[in-house]
Amino acid sequence: MSLFRFSDTESNIITDVTQIEGYNTYIMGFYTTYAPRKVVSDAIGGPMDSLESWTNMTKAERQSIRKKYHAAGISLTFTTFGSLDDKNDWTMSNFNATAFGKELAEFVIAYDLDGVDLDWEDLDYADAHPVEASAMLATVTHSIRANLPHPYLVSHSVQAKWFKIGSIYSNVTTSVPTLADSAIDFYTDMFYWSPGSYDTCNSLLHQSVGRYSGSSLGEAAAGGVVAASKLLVGLPQAYADGDCKMSDRIGTALGTCLQGANYGGVAVWKYMPQYPDYIGNLRRAAGF
Repeated sequence: MSLFRFSDTESNIITDVTQIEGYNTYIMGFYTTYAPRKVVSDAIGGPMDSLESWTNMTKAERQSIRKKYHAAGISLTFTTFGSLDDKNDWTMSNFNATAFGKELAEFVIAYDLDGVDLDWEDLDYADAHPVEASAMLATVTHSIRANLPHPYLVSHSVQAKWFKIGSIYSNVTTSVPTLADSAIDFYTDMFYWSPGSYDTCNSLLHQSVGRYSGSSLGEAAAGGVVAASKLLVGLPQAYADGDCKMSDRIGTALGTCLQGANYGGVAVWKYMPQYPDYIGNLRRAAGF
């Protein structure tokens, strides 16, 4: 089971470990190539939100928190890019994917973290330049893994539609041999903002409908793009954050749906302290 925590404000600090029992990964955000809270002339990127709060702690404070997380069986990672990072024009001439991967790996080591997640969401660029987008993501991933060997975690958060055969993640995972098998530990399949396509257990896991037909979790796995064991069901806790009826704030709807399902787990965006029983309810309902 995995938890995604993409913080909304700079002041958010890492959640106390006692509040997130039941998860095994906690992901802070964001590390951007372009920092949207800065003016354009000063858009240098780097850590923001909860990740910036993490960097502002002393090394002793970070190591103390990390020790507590590890004792509870929870890894601490962070995500990069994010939906706001599409403000970058993404011309390959001004983005060095190999250097950025190395930068991320060095950041992980310097700031006492357990890995990095790639949450690239520039939909316009991906639609217009699918080959270049695939190559960029593959290059960043290989650069990270070359500088950040196992057991450090490397994961991807992916728009569900991109797992369809012929879409950019089909190319990412097949264009470079062993990328999906060895470099990436797990994928969060994000079923967000697609009303009607994944509102039932059947459409989420077996056969999606509507605008995003053909991109359910089961169809992604059956297509051979990614092994089922590496796919996480990515849903918000609350309907308002992702427009999916499986997001009931309680956890039982998704948990019941996942009974007997042979996938890698669940990724939750975002951590919401007002629903402290969510993951426990989900795990009990699913039998995890």
